[in-house]
Amino acid sequence: MNKKLVPLSRGVIAVIVSAHLAACSTTANRNSADSDSYQGTKDPFTLLAQNYYAIGNIPAAFENARKAVENDDNNAEAHATMGLLLMETSDNHNAAKHFARAKKLAPRDPFVLTSYGTYLCGNSLYGEADKEFLAAASSPLNRQPWVALTNAGICFERYGKYAAARERMQGALNLKADFPPARAAMKRLSAKG
Repeated sequence: MNKKLVPLSRGVIAVIVSAHLAACSTTANRNSADSDSYQGTKDPFTLLAQNYYAIGNIPAAFENARKAVENDDNNAEAHATMGLLLMETSDNHNAAKHFARAKKLAPRDPFVLTSYGTYLCGNSLYGEADKEFLAAASSPLNRQPWVALTNAGICFERYGKYAAARERMQGALNLKADFPPARAAMKRLSAKG
C-alpha cells in the first residue's frame, strides 16, 4: 500500500529544540556521559547551535554545533544537535554517525532519544522511531515527556496511522493540555479517518 508521506518540516524539529531549550533554561549543567541525571547542557556552543536552529539560522547553528563537537567529542547533545542539522540538509550518512555517537554517550538522554526518533521517522523507520519516542517519554529524566509523545504522534500521522497518532497526541495532551503542537496536531487528526 502506497501512502503519501508528509515530509518532516524544520518546524517539527524546531519543536524538539525549542522545548529542550525551555527545559534547559531552568536546570544546572550535567556531564554528558552521566545519563542518570538529565539536566541539560550548558556548553555555550551547543546552546548557541540549538538557539540558532530554533530561530532558523541554520549556518550559525551548524558553525556552533561543529565547534561544540570539536571542543568536546563526548558531548551527546552536541552530536544529537549536529545530527538534526545534518538530517535537515539530507546528509543522512553523517547524521547517522552523530546520532550513533550521541546514543553511545547518553543512551537514556531524553533529548538524544527524541532527536534520534525524529531522524528514524524522517527515514521511514516508524516502529523504531516510536520506540525511541516512548523511551524518551517514559524516562524519569525527561521533564517534558509531551514533546516526545507529540513527535511520536506526528510520526504516526506521517505514516497514515491516524488512530495511533491520536493516541500519542492524547497522551501528550494528558500531560500538558496547552501544548500548541499537540493541540494543532489533534485538530488535524480529528479530520482524518
